Amino acid sequence: MRRRAPLVALVLAGVLAVCTQAAAISEQLRAETEDAGVLTTKYLVDAVCRIYDNGDGTVTLYGKSVSNQVVDRIWVKVTLQKWTGSRWVDVNCGYRLDRYNTWIAEIFKEQPIQRGYYYRCKGEHQVIHDGYSTYQCTRRRNWAWPRHCCKR
Repeated sequence: MRRRAPLVALVLAGVLAVCTQAAAISEQLRAETEDAGVLTTKYLVDAVCRIYDNGDGTVTLYGKSVSNQVVDRIWVKVTLQKWTGSRWVDVNCGYRLDRYNTWIAEIFKEQPIQRGYYYRCKGEHQVIHDGYSTYQCTRRRNWAWPRHCCKR
């Protein structure tokens, strides 16, 4: 029994180290996915970016740009990003939707994902009206972790 005590202590120390490392990675991921901030622009009043698990090895990216009035041009672009263990990288070039003489641009795009990575959605939003242009970038914080979808 005395010989097992050091072994049990060693195993528990290893488990604690793994849990501590996982918590640190989780906090780093959370810090890396903070939204850009509150919108304070003249026309762009809402900028939304979401990622949804489809449960079949794909995710749906959703993006929406909203203006407070009809504008000359409004667009939204969604890009799937993957966590490499040290940084977020774009998986694709993104999907963009331009709309003219309206107040909203909204897009849904399905994208396949690979096992072994965490994913998030990056959104880009812009309004152009009467020579005035405003741009906003958003990154979705809830990258659907620890649900089964994104750790594939």
